[in-house]
Amino acid sequence: MLRSLVGSEMCIRDRVSTQSTGAPPSTNMRSRMLGVLRNRFMPKNHGPRSALLARPRPSSRSTSGTFSPLVGMAAAVTAAATANLSLFRVDMAEEGEDEGFLAGEHVDGLPTYRMEDIAKHTTLEGGYWVAFRGGVYDVTDFVEMHPGGNKIFLGIGSHVDPFWNVFQQHFQPHVQHILEDNYRIGNLHPDDQISQEELDANDPFANEPTDRSPLLKQITKRPYTAECPNEILLDDFITPNEVHYVRCHSAVPLVDVDNWKLSLSGAKGSKLELSYEDLKSKFPRHEIMMTLQCAGNRAAGYRYIKGQPHIVGTFFDGGISNSMWAGVRLRDLLAAVGVDDNGSGYNWIKCTALDGEESDPYCACMTMQKALDRFGDVIVAYEMNGEPVPRDHGFPCRVLIPGWAGLNNVKWLTAISVHKEKPDEFMADIGSKKSEPVRALPVQSLIISPHGHDTQLESDDDEVYVEGYAYSGGGNKIIKVDVTIDNGETWVRADLEQSNQQEGRHWTWTHWNASVPIKDGRYGDLKLQCKAVDSNFQTQPREYCETWMEQGVCNNRWHYITVNRPPPEEVVA
Repeated sequence: MLRSLVGSEMCIRDRVSTQSTGAPPSTNMRSRMLGVLRNRFMPKNHGPRSALLARPRPSSRSTSGTFSPLVGMAAAVTAAATANLSLFRVDMAEEGEDEGFLAGEHVDGLPTYRMEDIAKHTTLEGGYWVAFRGGVYDVTDFVEMHPGGNKIFLGIGSHVDPFWNVFQQHFQPHVQHILEDNYRIGNLHPDDQISQEELDANDPFANEPTDRSPLLKQITKRPYTAECPNEILLDDFITPNEVHYVRCHSAVPLVDVDNWKLSLSGAKGSKLELSYEDLKSKFPRHEIMMTLQCAGNRAAGYRYIKGQPHIVGTFFDGGISNSMWAGVRLRDLLAAVGVDDNGSGYNWIKCTALDGEESDPYCACMTMQKALDRFGDVIVAYEMNGEPVPRDHGFPCRVLIPGWAGLNNVKWLTAISVHKEKPDEFMADIGSKKSEPVRALPVQSLIISPHGHDTQLESDDDEVYVEGYAYSGGGNKIIKVDVTIDNGETWVRADLEQSNQQEGRHWTWTHWNASVPIKDGRYGDLKLQCKAVDSNFQTQPREYCETWMEQGVCNNRWHYITVNRPPPEEVVA
């Protein structure tokens, strides 16, 4: 049975907006984080900070290579949020790990160093040194292994405390042990240690939204990442704003909408600045219902691959949500700055955000063909489910590219520009490897209920009722979802609940359900598995495979959970 959601079935309940519009402009995050270092701890003979950040990254301890200049703290946030230092363990909660352990306590018998000593160690030849709390560490041998790639150089020759105060996954005990047990070389003089009060005074996250729903399942606090819990993920076909997943790459900008402008740079040097009210009043309004899914949805499953690290800051099952958006077509904005239907000789669009460092903010690109597609529905959105876009989701406006992974849908939009050659973009540098950002996502399906593993059934249950969602990128429609409880010997076709969007413009997820019979004699642990097929007849791989990108991005293997059906004799009266 296929049920279309139209008319009154798509109604959105009224909610009171909590959007604040009288805030000061967004703050330069990196300068605030580094302020405490510059003001008190940067030795006068250290030289410009930019010189340190431009130093070459080694390809090994004995040879010297080159790397492009760091893209600032915005990139550091991404690396820290999508990767951590857990290269040496798969399970974060490994037995015997001492909870609450912190590196940097004074160690008798080790030499004491001042900050001017540490500042001299910023080259491969001299070694890469850092300070943390009361400890000094030579991390030369770790630089090449750092999951965050070049971003480790932000702290070389100085304190890492300000950065770790933001990227708090570094405070996991096993990460602290990696630092303390492998790289400790000395103690830091007490006069050079940074107090928590000084760290707090330079906190770039001081103005985070305060109205985040307690229903969201927080994954990381800084930067904020949270997913919709499985228990309520399928309650509404259109996800309420309060429980829409959130993925931030840095501190959430606090924007004064009265002073905010969207800068457009178009053909032949044409430029235009638009206010928030200009967007709403001077261009036709366009509405789309679309699903946003983070490319890292299900990436937390990476920990189940033998020998691979757990990735902190990645989603389990809830990095996906569906909303009704309203705004201005991007093609209409481009027309206002002289870009014709053929692109006026330009091939790329770059969208730039307010978050990150002022000189190197978050940004993403799309082809001119995608931007101008009459049926592509690319918009600059100022409303989400009938309300102003909430701060966590990009207030005052964001780009929405239906069918593409969440990272392309730039929040806190401040500029749109046209280019003949492809510009650099923020997410091209994920972890320690350069890669092409994810665009359209592969076909995906998950079991949401029963929730979790080891669900207990009754011994006389002869079927299991299963619910879940499916989605495919690029406007492809889900045409079937199949569920098995006998490792693929037999399959049950699920009923689908979908929007009635046009072929090739199917931007939303599918909810599905199925009653799966249990054959007589099957008891104990039973594995429920699902797989989907889209309108291009793409399907999911059975196992983890090499189509995955680094860090578990685009994981779309068959999803499974286990349920337990006890034999009759084990039932206690």
